Amino acid sequence: MLLWLGLTYLGLVVPRVVAGSPSHLPPSHLVVITYEGWADLGRLASLDLHWLDWQTDRLAAIVSLHELEALRDLGFEVRILDAPATPELYYLVTLPPVRDLSRARETIRLHEPGQIFPYAEGTFILKADPAEAESLAIQGFFIQKLLGPIVLPSTPPSAEVDTSRVVIQEYNPLIQGLVKSVSQTRIYTTILHLQDDDALPGWDAERSRYSYAPELAVERDYIRDRMQTAGLDVRYQRFNLGGKPLDNIEGTLDGWGLASNTVYIVCAHYDSISDDRDNTAPGADDNASGVAAVLEAARVLSQYRYRHTVRFVTFSGEEQGLYGSYYYVAEAHSAGTNIGGAINLDMIAWDSDGDNIMEIHAGTQGDSQALGTVFLNANTTYGVALVPEYITYGSAGASDHARFWSHGYPAILVIEDFQDFNPYYHQTSDTLDKLDLPYATKFVQTTVATLAELAEIMPPGVNVEYAGPTTVMTGTLTELTVQYANPGPNPATGVVVTGTLSPGLTYVEDNSGFIVTRPSSDKLVWQVGYVAPSSRGSFVITSAVEASLPAGALLSSTVEITGVTSWDDPRDNQATWTGFVPYLLRLPAVLRN
Repeated sequence: MLLWLGLTYLGLVVPRVVAGSPSHLPPSHLVVITYEGWADLGRLASLDLHWLDWQTDRLAAIVSLHELEALRDLGFEVRILDAPATPELYYLVTLPPVRDLSRARETIRLHEPGQIFPYAEGTFILKADPAEAESLAIQGFFIQKLLGPIVLPSTPPSAEVDTSRVVIQEYNPLIQGLVKSVSQTRIYTTILHLQDDDALPGWDAERSRYSYAPELAVERDYIRDRMQTAGLDVRYQRFNLGGKPLDNIEGTLDGWGLASNTVYIVCAHYDSISDDRDNTAPGADDNASGVAAVLEAARVLSQYRYRHTVRFVTFSGEEQGLYGSYYYVAEAHSAGTNIGGAINLDMIAWDSDGDNIMEIHAGTQGDSQALGTVFLNANTTYGVALVPEYITYGSAGASDHARFWSHGYPAILVIEDFQDFNPYYHQTSDTLDKLDLPYATKFVQTTVATLAELAEIMPPGVNVEYAGPTTVMTGTLTELTVQYANPGPNPATGVVVTGTLSPGLTYVEDNSGFIVTRPSSDKLVWQVGYVAPSSRGSFVITSAVEASLPAGALLSSTVEITGVTSWDDPRDNQATWTGFVPYLLRLPAVLRN
C-alpha cells in the first residue's frame, strides 16, 4: 500500500550509536531488538518488557541496563538508538506516498543527527517534540506516537489466511435490505456539514477540525446529535492532549443476546489537519468521509437489534499521532472489554480513475485476518462491487486500527487505493467537490453488511435463547437462563415459551412470574402473553441434577417460543442447552507408615 522507500534511498545518513562500557551506560535505553521466527518472538514476549512497536523481524522497546544485558545474554541482537531514553518524544514515522520526493528528502535532512533512527523498511523512529512531529504530518508523513507498552502477538504471524477461522456467511435478505437502504445523499450531507463553517453564510469548505481549534467541539456535538437521533446511547470519552481537553465520541447499540458482552466496533477519526490548520482544514476525504460512513452505518443498523453489541466511535487527536484511539483502546483493555473486532474507516472517497479498488489491511494475526475475510465476503455476497486488495504482510499501521492491534484486539483498516493516492491529502483543498460519493457509499454498504453479520442481526418476530453451565455436578442445583425477545417494530401476542428438560434434570422453580403449567414431567409451559415491539425479557429455571448420573453423561434441554406476529422467522424460535457431568480426577491414596 505505502511506498516502502528505504532511508538510504532518501540519502539519509544517521550516525552510528557507539555504546560505552556497561557501567557507564544510562539507566534506560531506546533499543531495537532483531529476532528470527515465532520461537524468538515468544521468548521475547515472556520477558514482559516495555514494548513500543512490533514488526515482523524486530521490536522497539525501552529497557533498563539489566534488561539490555539479559537480552544480549539470551543471544539477541540489540541495537541502542537513544540513551538515556526519553519516551515522551518518540514517534514512529512512515514515509508518505510521496507527492514530492525531493521535498520529503529535504524535510528529513532538516532534523539534527541523533534525532532520526532507522528502524524498518520505509519507517524510522523520530525523537521530536509534538510540534516537530505534527509538521511532518502536515507534509504528508504518517506519524504514530509510541505510547507503550503494547501486547505482543499470542499466535504466530502469517501472510496466509487461516481459512478454518473463517465462516462464509449465507445470503440474508434482511442484510440485503440494510445494504440497499444506505443513502449516498446522507453521506454527502454529512461531509458537507463537517467541512462547513457555520459562522459563514451558505455552504463552504472553511471549517477547521484541527485538534486545537475551538471549532472541533462544534463538530463533536454534531456527531453526538446524529448518534442520538439514531437511538444510540452516547458518551464522550475525555482525554488531554498538550493541555487541551479532547473527546472521543462513542455511540452504543446494545446487544440483545446472552452474548451481548461481545462488542463490534466501527470507527473513524473526526479531526483534520492542513497547511493552514488554524483557519481551514476541511478534511473531506481525511476523514469526514470515514465519519460520514460511521454515522450512516449507525442510522441503518439501528433499524434492527443484534445479539452482540455494536459501537460507533469517532476519535480525535489522530493527526497528532493516534492519541484518541490510544486512550479509547487502553480504557477498553483495562475494563476487560471483549472486542470481537474493529473496522477502521480512514479515507474512503478518493477514486480518481473510477476502478473501485480499495484495500483491506488485515495484518498477520489470524483473528484480524478472519475479520477482513468477513468484510471481503460481505462485499461479494451482497453485490457491492468494490474491488478489494487484501493485505497481510505490509499492512499499514499509521491509523487508528493499529491501537487495537497493539492491545491484542482483532481489527482491520479499510481504505481507498493508495496507488491512486489523493493529491490533496492534508491540504486546504481536500474538499467534498473532489470526492467520489458512489465509491464511498460502497464502503458503507460493505461495512453495514459485515457488522450485521458479525453482530448477528435478529429478524422481526419472537425469538428465544437458552444458556447454562457447560458442566454440571451430580446431586446439586443448576440454573438455566431463558431469554425471549421481540426485536421487530410490531407487537407479539399470545407468546408462549415451552421447555423440555433433559433426563437427569428435575424442575424445582423459576423466577419468571408467569403462569407455568406442566403437561408432562419433563415439559413446562410459560404463558408470556404480550411482548411489546423492540423489547425483551429473561428468566431463570432452577433444576436439580440427579445424583445417580454417571461421569460423562450428557444433558440436553430445549426451549421453543411461539406467538402471533406480523412476520416471524422460525429459525430463531428454538434453542438448546447442552451440559455434561465431568470425570473426576482420582489420585492414588498415599500410604503412611
